[in-house]
Amino acid sequence: MARPTAAVALTLLTAFVYIEVGCCDHCADLQSVAVSPDSKLIASVCGHYEACVWEATTGKLIRKIETDKRWFSAVAFSPTADVLATGSDDGTVSLWEWRSGKRTVVLKNDIRNAWVFSATFSPDGEELAAAGMGWPVRVWNVKTGDLLYQLSASRSVVFSPDGKTIAAECKSGSLCLWNSTNGALIRSYPINAGPIMGGVAFSADGRLLASTGGDGSLSVWNVDTGVRLRRFQVSRKPLSAAAFSPDGRNLATSGWDGNIYLWDWANGSSVRTISASWGSVDWLFFSADSATLISGGRNDDLIAIWQLPSGKKLRKMSCLYPVLF
Repeated sequence: MARPTAAVALTLLTAFVYIEVGCCDHCADLQSVAVSPDSKLIASVCGHYEACVWEATTGKLIRKIETDKRWFSAVAFSPTADVLATGSDDGTVSLWEWRSGKRTVVLKNDIRNAWVFSATFSPDGEELAAAGMGWPVRVWNVKTGDLLYQLSASRSVVFSPDGKTIAAECKSGSLCLWNSTNGALIRSYPINAGPIMGGVAFSADGRLLASTGGDGSLSVWNVDTGVRLRRFQVSRKPLSAAAFSPDGRNLATSGWDGNIYLWDWANGSSVRTISASWGSVDWLFFSADSATLISGGRNDDLIAIWQLPSGKKLRKMSCLYPVLF
């Protein structure tokens, strides 16, 4: 019997390769991650047709929601964590009583085939904002399902802690602040750092706003005055996530180089750099007590929990899936 060529041997070998993925029983391609306000639950969307809810302390999968009609592309918890929102590739957002798996409301979008990039609830849970790729941010009334208004922005969108304002990327590489009651523009921040890749975050007291840039920079802004307080040149590659610690001490950011950077934003010093992934790290969340950091990445499809400030990996949400090349 002839010996296999190197190419054939490699093909046979890789037919049995297993990769770690960050969601349910048989999915890959992590699309979105969300953490409940008390940081006890983690939700993820991957495999296009599945949304999962995990117990953060144990890594146990406690609920899986499946659909065979529309791809899931974004996920968000309500303030009480009893409702899960899932954005889809048709621009709609579905609201689920996730413990029972019952869908209660579908928030309609007037733009067809509009992929939902991110979604977020207002702090009181009465409104939901969704951002897409190349289409305006939509804001709905959660109870009635009515579309309230739209904003000239896209990509990442966040409510301020008091719910009075909304921040999102607007124009070309700029950051804008709107009145959440009527959608009126309050202020524009001239970032001049390339496109915002998804990283926009308020501090817990709502006085500061962080934004990431396509040029690898991280900026901290005074919300009331619009003055830039800090600018960090973090990486040579684009940044895609940012988060303030609830205690106000630290600011975390990550992006395409696979690292998580922890900063003492007030004095501008680096606290720690965590090598988190061989690919991008696209989502970051601090725990409610600021003691841990939760990350997620599209490339390795992995959700991980990191101890702070040591940077030790405490847990990961993953499973093994055979990939045939």
